[in-house]
Amino acid sequence: MEIMIKGKKTIIRPIALEDAEVFTKWWNNGEVMNSVGYPDGLGITEKEVRKDFEKEITEREQGFPNQRRFVILNRETGQPAGEISFSKRDYKKRSVNIGIKIGEPSEQGKGLGKDALQIFMNYLYERYNLRSIQLDTLAENLEARRFYKDLGFEITEKVSGYWTDPEGKERDVIFMEHRRASESLVKRLEKRCSVRDFAKEPVAEEIIDEILEAGRLAPSGGNEQSWKFALVKNRKLMEKIADNAYNQVWMLDAAFIIVLVTNIVPDEKGGRDVQLARYPEFEERIENLDLHFYGRINQEEHQTKIPGTLMMLAALEHGVGSSWVSYFNVNKLQKILGLPQSEIPSEILVFGYPQRPMKSTVKKPMESILLRYE
Repeated sequence: MEIMIKGKKTIIRPIALEDAEVFTKWWNNGEVMNSVGYPDGLGITEKEVRKDFEKEITEREQGFPNQRRFVILNRETGQPAGEISFSKRDYKKRSVNIGIKIGEPSEQGKGLGKDALQIFMNYLYERYNLRSIQLDTLAENLEARRFYKDLGFEITEKVSGYWTDPEGKERDVIFMEHRRASESLVKRLEKRCSVRDFAKEPVAEEIIDEILEAGRLAPSGGNEQSWKFALVKNRKLMEKIADNAYNQVWMLDAAFIIVLVTNIVPDEKGGRDVQLARYPEFEERIENLDLHFYGRINQEEHQTKIPGTLMMLAALEHGVGSSWVSYFNVNKLQKILGLPQSEIPSEILVFGYPQRPMKSTVKKPMESILLRYE
């Protein structure tokens, strides 16, 4: 079974169908559920819990679910001790709501909750590059409020009569937030690396749209914007692309691929002007090159690496890893994508959440690459 995070006292993994039995026991235990307003438990059946879990597991495999629940294990015994979850993910604000409960009475008071919550928050901050984490608790639950405050949560709002419990009593709710100190782009880049080992976790459409929008806003010479972006999520098409990239099978675990496509600028629109200005001594050779051949060897003039770089930075903002692929058969990829002769695949970008935290490779020192003219 997949293990996601390890702490000093706990291990956290995603829920599985076989967890339905123990969750049903916890949720029906009035002593456990009293702190969240259910002194008699939820009165739920294992069949109902199992059905709920089946839905979440299916959503987890097919796309990003509305919420994700996890099991807290006692690291020493390996036995389930409680639950932890996140939901209401806001992609613009880069925030989530979380919840935690030690459901096994014999495991309470051992520090498992604090250990689990700390490693879970660290995981969420690093995995998705969040700015904040929110939670709520009953106002009367002073122990929970002290617990969250000790971990750095601050009260943002108190709402009287926010929730009506099963007995018809209105309950006040406290909303709390934990914020991480903002991290500069350079600090994020210090951790970045090319990712070729992806977790099998989809990337939300809102994030993909933001990545594409970053590319669309890229600068270009004369604002020519001589490019197109081919978004590929179809698994069969991804297999063809990986095979055409000389069997780079690691690409198949990615969430999606973007192929950067260069539009050949015709001669009547000054397609060769930049290179003629750069290399006037080769004017005759440049002008006499066949346009079909010239366009292929001169893709860099059209600067698709600029939108590609901005896409990678936008992905990094959400904790999504990426990698460049330049080693592929251009003509074959052009046919795979059904592109006309005037549109040339120039680069392949591969995106997905990394299987393990990103760690930057060693870079050359600044003094070895900087030329100063002061």
